[in-house]
Amino acid sequence: LDPTFPTMTVCNSAYRSSMGLGILERNGFKDLYNMAGGSEAWIAAGLPLYGAEIPASGPKTAAQQPQRAVRLADRISTEELKRLLLDLPGSFDLIDIRPPQHFADYHLPASKNVEIAELLDNPAYLTGAGPLIIVDRDGSLAMMVAGIISQKTQRTVKALYGGLSAYWTESTLGATGTAADTGLPLSPPVQGGPMPPAGPAQPAPSAQPQPDQPKPPAKKSAGC
Repeated sequence: LDPTFPTMTVCNSAYRSSMGLGILERNGFKDLYNMAGGSEAWIAAGLPLYGAEIPASGPKTAAQQPQRAVRLADRISTEELKRLLLDLPGSFDLIDIRPPQHFADYHLPASKNVEIAELLDNPAYLTGAGPLIIVDRDGSLAMMVAGIISQKTQRTVKALYGGLSAYWTESTLGATGTAADTGLPLSPPVQGGPMPPAGPAQPAPSAQPQPDQPKPPAKKSAGC
């Protein structure tokens, strides 16, 4: 595609096409558009369609149009994934599609680092006893990849909503135990940035003066 040409993204409900818009923008596309409401809104508006021929009796409504069942990927929340990691380890495949150097910095327990091309082309990922769960940095690429794989298999495919950024943020804010207790990454990322400036030093409290102890009275002679 020529990044200088006007480009429009379309999907069924405008959710994935909006994510695709962001990816195209990061790759240099400038004149971008996303169809509001997706193809569902187009059909509901009675606009022209290519495909099955329309009988002479008149156009069909959106409900009467022949539709093909489309399998969509599911989203899994950070809390749901934590419960699976803690309660049902080994019952699902956890795939991390981030670059290898990011995976080496930190990753979820039992996750496997796989390139996107390998994940899409290898038929071994289309079968499995449990769901296939895909994670990335922010959830956008994982959702797109999960959607593509869902068209090829009856296996349950899920993407981590918000990605590892959301997982780490929510775990940090709500964690009260150890990494094993909360499902936190075994190798957490190092948070960069300068330390906040220290406030002005408070002067040390001065010692309170101690009252003088009364001296014992001098002894007087009894006299005569």
